[in-house]
Amino acid sequence: MSIEVIGASFGRTGTRSLKQALEMLGYVACYHMVEVFEHPEHLPVWQRATRGERVDWSGVFEGYRAAVDWPAVHSGRTTTTCIPRPRSSSACVTRTAGMTAS
Repeated sequence: MSIEVIGASFGRTGTRSLKQALEMLGYVACYHMVEVFEHPEHLPVWQRATRGERVDWSGVFEGYRAAVDWPAVHSGRTTTTCIPRPRSSSACVTRTAGMTAS
């Protein structure tokens, strides 16, 4: 597994832009919720993780250097234990009350 950056943020807070920015900085590819739609074979893994079952993260994150948004953030504790030394686990995006996504 080659994940180096984990963006701990929720959807609709600029995670797609963060994904694009990380990829422009050389962290190609960055795992985002859109990956689940593009790789439906990942869905059973995420379902098992949600149930608390043991999963093989290396298969899901193969070829990715970063991860942001759901479902990777949902399983943050699990994924961080599987990633030996991420460069940053604090690329957080926050939104104040009243802000809307465009």
